[in-house]
Amino acid sequence: MKISDCLFRIWITLMAGTAFFLCLSYFIENRSLWLDEAFLAMNIPDKSWFALWLPLDYLQVAPPLFLTITKFFYLTLPLPVEQTLRFFPLLCTIGSILLFLPFARLFLPNRILLAPAFALFCLNSQLIYFSQEFKQYAPDLFWGMLTCFLFSKIRFQITSLIRLFYWGLAFGTLMLISQTTVFIVAAGLAAETLCGGTLTLFPFSVNRRAVRHLASFTAGWLIPVALMLGLYLNNPHRDYMDFWWSNFGAFLQPDFGSLTASMTALFDFLFYDRFLAGAPSLLFVIYDITLILFLVSLLAAPILIRPRRPACFLLFLFLAVLTAGCLHLYPFRERTTLYLLPFIIIVFCHLPLLSDHRLLRIGAFLFILFLSLTTLFVTGYKHAHHTLIRHPSSVRQSVIALRDRTDTVDTVLIVDTKGPRDASHAAPYFFYKKHLNYTAPREVILPGRTLLQNQTINTCQAYFTPYLIPGQTYALIADNFRWPTACFKYLSSRSGFQQQGSLLIWRE
Repeated sequence: MKISDCLFRIWITLMAGTAFFLCLSYFIENRSLWLDEAFLAMNIPDKSWFALWLPLDYLQVAPPLFLTITKFFYLTLPLPVEQTLRFFPLLCTIGSILLFLPFARLFLPNRILLAPAFALFCLNSQLIYFSQEFKQYAPDLFWGMLTCFLFSKIRFQITSLIRLFYWGLAFGTLMLISQTTVFIVAAGLAAETLCGGTLTLFPFSVNRRAVRHLASFTAGWLIPVALMLGLYLNNPHRDYMDFWWSNFGAFLQPDFGSLTASMTALFDFLFYDRFLAGAPSLLFVIYDITLILFLVSLLAAPILIRPRRPACFLLFLFLAVLTAGCLHLYPFRERTTLYLLPFIIIVFCHLPLLSDHRLLRIGAFLFILFLSLTTLFVTGYKHAHHTLIRHPSSVRQSVIALRDRTDTVDTVLIVDTKGPRDASHAAPYFFYKKHLNYTAPREVILPGRTLLQNQTINTCQAYFTPYLIPGQTYALIADNFRWPTACFKYLSSRSGFQQQGSLLIWRE
């Protein structure tokens, strides 16, 4: 075995082993469910297998097959409830790491580029975080890569029409487990049309046989896609989700400013994670360089790199994703774009291939190394400072403390940290109340936004007084709530005041 081969294998083993260790360590830590997880989690035990394919409770939207697989693990695995819910995202993350090299070889020709690409992927802090969050974003990552890999193996010119139709049906039904696979298949079809011999632009000609084969696949693919799109457009939660994501700027405006702002936010989320917020001048320079290099690679690669089909696929993929964002069909915002991580890495790794000029190649490779070192630093820093988990929660510990108390708490107060919509942001409390068999004599939801406005002891007293009855014991659960100092002073002055994490107990 050559020394270069040995070093490459050692590097891959080291990167993959570190990623597995981090993912498993956070999974084993088994933190309490946070808000978004609890919303989705309450649908798993309460709904039948069939009901998971219908509109969900608590204004949630998720692929039905993802929920079905999760329910299977929830009912069969001898693990704590949080781990049964997060087991499928963990499996998908591990599968993504194992799949990355075969996937990347579709686009990158040599190990000099594969090595930093693998490091950029495996040690990305967002990949590690979402490996243990009960949401569909880690499965989106795995199924997106697998869809791209399998699609590349289809030989449209030599496969029968009926088999292509069945292949199309199979690829369309992938939306049941990952909605974002529709963008990857659409980009693959566009790249196959322009680079697979179906159309020739100069001089213009059409291969009718190739058109029939491509049309057969597309017909099968469109059947489940049209069905899923119809269900989505008629989902009773669609208006609320549209409103929610619009408030976060997740639906793009068809202008260059909106595009660049969204792309720089995406690069910050994936690679920099706001670590440059304290140096705005440096931040804007690095973000601008990152955006310019990305656009140069994305637009120039289909012209300068041979074969053209992989580079054209990447261009069409981002056109499809951005178009869906403009049409309000799928949000383009931070966690909803995690599935694009491997494709973005490939786009950056195309930079050294765009020119034969030695200095340009060295400069492009140095940028990739800079991106890799930034990724390693961000992940290492967040892990060392215990901040990689963005939504730490202690609701489970609070409910356990209430359940195991020798004396009875008369009223449980829960701070609704987001807003007044049906008091739904108390979801983690209600989830653990059910699973830990705790029954509160009385429960009151407090409007958290109003509480934040109380900045003096007198205003805090006026805020709490309507909810309190003299002679009763109160427990207040305020998970991740930014307490006004005056309100904490007011509560700590009450009789028998105790604090256990996010749980405050006192007697009026």
